[in-house]
Amino acid sequence: MTILIFFTACGKKEVKNPNAKTGKKYIIAVDLIYPPFSFKENNVDKGIDVDLMKAVAKTQGFEVEIQPMDFGGIIPAMESGQIDGAIAGANITEERKKVVDFSDPYYDTGIVAIIHRDNNTIKTGKDLVGKRLAVKSGTAGERYVQENLKGKSEVRIYDDTVSMLKAVENKQADAGFEDLPVVLYTLNQDPDTQLKVGTGKLTNVGNGFMVKKGTHKELLEEFNKGLKTLRQNGEYQKIVDRYTKGGKTVEKGGIAGVIDSYRGILTGYGLKFLRGLAITIYITVVSLFFATLIGLGIGYLNFVPTDKKGFHSKMIKVSQFLGKEYIDLIRGTPLMVQTIFFYFGVVPLLPKLLKLTFHLSSEPGMLSPEISGIIIIALNAGAFLAEIFRGGIQAIDKGQMEAARSLGLSFNKSMTKVILPQAIKNMIPAILNQFISSLKDTSLLVVIGVADLMKEGQVAYKTNFKTFETMLIVAAIYYIVIKLLSKLFKKVEDKLKV
Repeated sequence: MTILIFFTACGKKEVKNPNAKTGKKYIIAVDLIYPPFSFKENNVDKGIDVDLMKAVAKTQGFEVEIQPMDFGGIIPAMESGQIDGAIAGANITEERKKVVDFSDPYYDTGIVAIIHRDNNTIKTGKDLVGKRLAVKSGTAGERYVQENLKGKSEVRIYDDTVSMLKAVENKQADAGFEDLPVVLYTLNQDPDTQLKVGTGKLTNVGNGFMVKKGTHKELLEEFNKGLKTLRQNGEYQKIVDRYTKGGKTVEKGGIAGVIDSYRGILTGYGLKFLRGLAITIYITVVSLFFATLIGLGIGYLNFVPTDKKGFHSKMIKVSQFLGKEYIDLIRGTPLMVQTIFFYFGVVPLLPKLLKLTFHLSSEPGMLSPEISGIIIIALNAGAFLAEIFRGGIQAIDKGQMEAARSLGLSFNKSMTKVILPQAIKNMIPAILNQFISSLKDTSLLVVIGVADLMKEGQVAYKTNFKTFETMLIVAAIYYIVIKLLSKLFKKVEDKLKV
């Protein structure tokens, strides 16, 4: 039942709203950072997709909760029921129609090739043959390359637009691909950009609002009706113009420009970095507490005698076997895989399982990304701590246990009063090192939307397009924190040796 305390609502909700016609509230995902369609400004979600969705909701009389998330996680979240729909600059394609239902196109677009400004060899699609190409995973650019240039060019896949464009800017790739409005917005925001548009439109497609296939037909109809109304009353064009028109930002050059650049990042995102750091430390501390309990339990279990016959001994053997398999499973699979599997595979099943197990009248909400992150890190670190505890206990001379037993102490008392106090003292350095490792591992939780330091850094550089400067600041914060923790842990180790 304790798990229920940590649940946060993440499903479709029925709410009373006197200003709404339908009284319904939908959770709608947008791409985390995909300007001009979606981005954050002063911690407020903005962009064509965000404003358009809110305008449609207002027109049709329902409430909407905007849920920014990485593009790659949107369809899995939709399939698992964590969101009701998504408006994320998604091109309407036949492949995507197999798993989602689309609205009418709300924006006509097409991809272009982006190249370095010194490159004068790429002007059409044919010029891309034999080149090093950078594409964003799961996008129309990747699909275009797969359909037209597979086997003809070297392809490198990136997780986000900024990383892809940075590869082209650094000449690590000859061309990248992105929707024309995204490219124009990006180039418009960076007066010192080394990039330019290399080709005309390579594709002509429309972006669509999407829901899980066969579900939320009413929501899809409401979106289409609202979109039609907004086009007719001129509000749609106002929203588009708001983010596609405007002059370039002027920045200083030289040393003054560099100083201003870092000052701007710290001024605009400093508090967010600190908030992200607080979440990082919180997740690490809480997860390591539970990981220690898991590790100690499994490590201790390995030494429980099973030489007696009976049900109790059989259960101990089964538990020992399961503990070993758990350790092998966790240590044998990447943390990223564990994170995606747990959040998009296990988390959606928990509400149904809890309802059936405890005979609840309704399903509780799904685990939040932060609580999911704590569980993931705890399970991962628990496996490594179990081996640390096992090794620590084994390092104690067997004569200690034999002496304790000869004095009439039971196995449990021998372990808790004699063995463990000595073993834990020797294991402290390894446990503290695991704390540092887990703190760094939390950065992988960015894939499920945990707003930790790494996520805040991503949000920053995807908005300001200053990847190097932003990540240098984030790296410095990690370094300072871990350096301070290392010094603190060293003092603890020295004290224990005295």
